[in-house]
Amino acid sequence: MIHGRQEGCLYLAGRVDEVLNNGRLKVYPEEIEQAILAHPAIEDCVVFPLPDPLSFQAIGAAVTVAAGLECSEDSLRTWLAGRISEHKLPVRVWFQSQPLRAGTGKVNRQALAERLLAVSRITEG
Repeated sequence: MIHGRQEGCLYLAGRVDEVLNNGRLKVYPEEIEQAILAHPAIEDCVVFPLPDPLSFQAIGAAVTVAAGLECSEDSLRTWLAGRISEHKLPVRVWFQSQPLRAGTGKVNRQALAERLLAVSRITEG
């Protein structure tokens, strides 16, 4: 998805097929990922849709924390709250120790979301 700016520049917001529908608002995963990656403890992240009966798609994120640093879901959400709009905040964050992306740097957002939700259902009961 490309947007034009008043200055005449073009801005690449992300792929149309990866746009999340959070309520009536469109959310680009890459925008949220950039905000999360600005956190000093976060090494990598992937944002993906979660099923939500109220807003159609909620926002989930998987993150890896840099070696020797710490971060919690609450502290990350608090840190993000001052940097992105409330409707862009992940409702759930999974902390992962393994790489989130394939060797090519690509990620299958849907497959990652399905795997994390399946593991959550098993461990949470």
